[in-house]
Amino acid sequence: MRARDEARNGIRKPRDFPVKHYLKILEWLEPHAKRAHPLPADWVQALFDDLTENGRVITVVRLAPNASGPRIGLCGEKFFCEAGIDNTREDALFISRVDSAERLPETVPNRHPGQFALLGSGRPGTEVLDPVRSLFGDVPVSEPANSPPTRRVKPSTHLRRALADAPGAL
Repeated sequence: MRARDEARNGIRKPRDFPVKHYLKILEWLEPHAKRAHPLPADWVQALFDDLTENGRVITVVRLAPNASGPRIGLCGEKFFCEAGIDNTREDALFISRVDSAERLPETVPNRHPGQFALLGSGRPGTEVLDPVRSLFGDVPVSEPANSPPTRRVKPSTHLRRALADAPGAL
């Protein structure tokens, strides 16, 4: 009975398995990454660790699509990167631009817990993981069987009234 009520109200039980994706970081990004922030010799791993909180979470902002297709921004403590869907793998985000985290956009980011693995020069991904399309929002996708549930939260009546009474410059 409780499960039926939760399903009716849009609440779903968290899944046991987090979503799994690759991040593809290629060597040609090195000068851009080093210009954005000083890096150790294994700059690819350092960039990956910053963007994924050591492979556990990505923080995403939606960006307008470009000629290559849909894009998202990945927010780290040191870096902000633009990413799209990799042309060769639907389970991988392709990092196309690296900037300092000082470039963070004005939009509110969303955190996406999961398991993230590095893909790129000398780091082949042998396992097929979950498609990344769901991270891009408007791109039509079917939800992978093991992705975390998405929940929309409606603001409270109190918050809506407070915002309605707030000055327009807020």
